[in-house]
Amino acid sequence: MKRKMVSLMDLTTLDKEGDTEDKVKQLVEKGSIANALQTEVAAVCVYPEFVPAAKKQIAALGCQMRVATVVNFPSGDGEVEQIKLDTKGALDAGADEIDLVICYKDYLQSAKSSRSCQLVHGVKEVIQQHGRGCLKVILETGELKSSDLIQKSAEDALQHGADFLKTSTGKTPAGASLEAARVMLQVIKAAGEAGSTKVCGLKISGGVRTFEDALGYIRLVEEVLPDSADFLRPETFRFGVSGLLANLLREDAKVESGSAY
Repeated sequence: MKRKMVSLMDLTTLDKEGDTEDKVKQLVEKGSIANALQTEVAAVCVYPEFVPAAKKQIAALGCQMRVATVVNFPSGDGEVEQIKLDTKGALDAGADEIDLVICYKDYLQSAKSSRSCQLVHGVKEVIQQHGRGCLKVILETGELKSSDLIQKSAEDALQHGADFLKTSTGKTPAGASLEAARVMLQVIKAAGEAGSTKVCGLKISGGVRTFEDALGYIRLVEEVLPDSADFLRPETFRFGVSGLLANLLREDAKVESGSAY
């Protein structure tokens, strides 16, 4: 199960003050098959300016992992046209996946957000014009809090082109929660039951640090989705994490040394 979890990770560093090219290269190395669990992560997630360094290190190590980056992050307050330009720049730099923060404050103020819908649609259009890329839409569920707002923002994102729904930026006091993930999974399930030909994925981000944390979300998917085995693959399910890999490796080392797990 630990190897499964590693294969579903977007190994992340999003420290605006502390990130460097060397730190990003080390992140790629940690996420490579050379780690103690001999399992490569699905992607590394870095700020746009570090996409080239990540791609270069991935190529040097012969890895298959993808590179994700963030736009309109973390505030969600950017203008649509600027975010589209930022997206194009990130894709031109080599990014494979775009994690877009919606205007979640609009939902808090008026329970809807035409600007968020325009953002998702516009960024998806840029990705399509580029010819490749995956769009993960960050709802910031810890701020939305209400199940109704989470459901509304998830439905809007899915309707306007999201390939993944993502819980959080990891930059607010409250990150992912099982309750929010359940609502998002129900929206994904309902879209499938309504005849959607595309299965939208789910990315859990913010506060997933231990084996037990991650296992709780996997069990939730198994509970909510009838086709959970197909869903629990990197193509449709991710953990956006920074510390989980280190904790899994530490726990694995304890087992090997004979310590209690």
